Amino acid sequence: MIILDLHGYTLQEAYKETHEFVKECHRDRVKKVKVITGKGKINEEFPMWLERSPIVRKMEQTSDGGCWHLWVAI
Repeated sequence: MIILDLHGYTLQEAYKETHEFVKECHRDRVKKVKVITGKGKINEEFPMWLERSPIVRKMEQTSDGGCWHLWVAI
């Protein structure tokens, strides 16, 4: 599984990196990815960044609360 780790990013950097990552996964026909957000502000904002994305079919937060799994449309 491909993983994006957003630890150490500012909110703006994480937002930009997330959208670029999702577009690349879509282009490369990757179906499922993991994004590590940590448990802070990025984790709080993360679902709102992608809730209207036509590329992301499903988002699911992991049980520990610091990661998300994304299913990407191919």
